[in-house]
Amino acid sequence: MAEGTWHSLEGDLLAPSGSLADPKTIAVIGAMLGLLAVALIDIKRRPGSQIRGSKGMWASLSIINWVIGPVAYFVIGRRRRRS
Repeated sequence: MAEGTWHSLEGDLLAPSGSLADPKTIAVIGAMLGLLAVALIDIKRRPGSQIRGSKGMWASLSIINWVIGPVAYFVIGRRRRRS
């Protein structure tokens, strides 16, 4: 195993361009935060009878796990409207 300093390992943790401000990374994070915002607004406005589980549970799940939580809410948590 090669010896190195912490400074030499730092580059492995950063984006390929050498910075966390990579445009693709910013776009993905922005989309995920946008989806979180839409999910929280939908949870607040939608009647509890149209949500599987409690509103508080889905809001908490979405905030705690802001990557998977909003997607899970839209796929599992919302009841489909009957025509």
